[in-house]
Amino acid sequence: MTAPNSRTLLALRGVFPARFLRCCLIGMVAAALMVGCFPRMPTNPASQQPASTDASFSPDGSEILYAANHDGDLEIFVVNADGSDRRQLTDNGGQDFFPSWSPDGQTIVFSSDRSGAVELYLMDADGGNQRPLMANDEG
Repeated sequence: MTAPNSRTLLALRGVFPARFLRCCLIGMVAAALMVGCFPRMPTNPASQQPASTDASFSPDGSEILYAANHDGDLEIFVVNADGSDRRQLTDNGGQDFFPSWSPDGQTIVFSSDRSGAVELYLMDADGGNQRPLMANDEG
């Protein structure tokens, strides 16, 4: 796909309102940026080195929450701020990523494709009570 030239854009501007064209352009840019934003594990076994990402401190600063591929797929872990006591919070066949603490440190929100589509999930800070943020109403 080639970028539209100025003549094409001027022709389209005569047919569609400028506001509509701006929204379409913003949507195309957002879609292009989203293509690479979800982590995927490499298919080349030689490049499947353990990697950690999306790290953040707990609200009280005592723990660090992160996603890592220690077992071949992205799961969510927490470790004490001094690096001790690593605990795995998720363990499933899907990819779990982009974890974030709630302001009170009691709940973690994260993205997961465990259901076949990327959705938001919640869990308790200890990894228990994992559940979708929104119920999927599709049958």
